[in-house]
Amino acid sequence: MEWKSKISIIVPIYNVENYLRECLESVKNQTFTNFECIMINDGSTDSSKEIAEQYLEDERFYLINQNNLGQSVARNRAIKLAKGDFVCFVDSDDIIHSRLLEVLVTYIQEDVDIVEADFTDNLDVFREEKCSNVQISFEGYGEEVLKACIDTWAITHQPVAKLIRKSLIENVLFPENLIYEDLYTEIALFKKVRKAVKLDFYGYYYRPNPLGTMKGSTVEKQLDIFPVCELLENYYSDKEEYMYYIHTVIFHHIAQRYMAIKKQTNKYDEQFNHWLNKYSKDAYPNDHYLKTYKLYPSKFFYIKNLEQFYKKILRKVNKKLIQWKK
Repeated sequence: MEWKSKISIIVPIYNVENYLRECLESVKNQTFTNFECIMINDGSTDSSKEIAEQYLEDERFYLINQNNLGQSVARNRAIKLAKGDFVCFVDSDDIIHSRLLEVLVTYIQEDVDIVEADFTDNLDVFREEKCSNVQISFEGYGEEVLKACIDTWAITHQPVAKLIRKSLIENVLFPENLIYEDLYTEIALFKKVRKAVKLDFYGYYYRPNPLGTMKGSTVEKQLDIFPVCELLENYYSDKEEYMYYIHTVIFHHIAQRYMAIKKQTNKYDEQFNHWLNKYSKDAYPNDHYLKTYKLYPSKFFYIKNLEQFYKKILRKVNKKLIQWKK
């Protein structure tokens, strides 16, 4: 089926003057042209607003200026304004493949609510993507989608690199004034998703940004993981058959935050240990964090920290070997 309806691309913008033009150019140059691009300037103090204004010459681009209210507020505002049947989120420091929309819309059907591409933080891999012989790497219905996300990571809970049916996401907006809002909304989407499709091509370049929301957050702000996980558990409270997966994703993400925060302070150990113990009792046993926690709860941090150290060394060695072979 050839998709002719409009796609709404949503780009929240905040102080990204060094990357914004490249991002918006990648949107402008889409081979699928029936889209609108809603740019939400979230109170930028650099030249981002002026750069965005230059794209208003293209009637497909719209710019909304607001005070600095956060990415969630920006995204939610754009969702409410979107005229397309599907929305596509693009972070303003990232780049999308020129054929991203063209390829994704090919797989839209009446019962498909999500179509997702792969993303990469390797710019060379992204630039080498030719979109030839694209195959479906996963397709599933209802609970299968949630299970695939938690169990095999066959589909992600990231909001980018995908089309999401507007009628689905407008009922599960991003929690405002909290970080980790992606975790809540994307996992919550799977509760009512009919069908999701994942494709095996790199359609999205995720730029590692040391000033991004996550890496620029204070330790205290990173504790938002707790209320976000509570929101997620409450949202699924009437679906007992799904709680196994929800507790797994909660355990995994709290463990990740614990690993990061404990490297800076022991102040929140008791709080994290309470949550880890609570959700370790009913979570998927194949999760690598959970395996270690159940075997060595008192030494969990030190074992995983050592494992991360060795993985970091191994990546450096592999990189050197690749350079040497060249």
